[in-house]
Amino acid sequence: MELDLLDRVSARVRDRMPDRIPADWGLSHADLHRGNLVRTPGGDTAVIDFDDCGWGYYALDIATVLSSVLRVCDAPSYGRFAAGYLRGYRAVRELPPAMARFDEFLVMRDVIILNFVLSSANEAVLSWGPGRAKGIFDLMRTYAETGEYAGHLDLAC
Repeated sequence: MELDLLDRVSARVRDRMPDRIPADWGLSHADLHRGNLVRTPGGDTAVIDFDDCGWGYYALDIATVLSSVLRVCDAPSYGRFAAGYLRGYRAVRELPPAMARFDEFLVMRDVIILNFVLSSANEAVLSWGPGRAKGIFDLMRTYAETGEYAGHLDLAC
């Protein structure tokens, strides 16, 4: 059942992925979740853990930050955080055009997490991983039916 779901979801993501253009693609952190953002003694925010850094879609880094926040807050708080984060991002550079397909990047982030969970033998991951995997499959079922993923943003606003 899950393999069929993964097939359907991967086909939908593949069909909806934008063509790779320079404005969408470049050097990215590739694991930019809230645990890799730290506060410095001076009060600034710093990024750590660059071991997954490489070439990729900028939108995947944005999806990674926002999906990590979504898991720990309610919908209104997520909406406020996402709006503020995107405002800050836009203060530095324009959002990448691939953000028009943001839901697909949210799915891709969860596929990365799913792969991590399913391939891990780490005791800590084994304690939280099965529940996280079940939650991801539930989100994918909704995406397969609606085309929207948890964390969806109306970027037209």
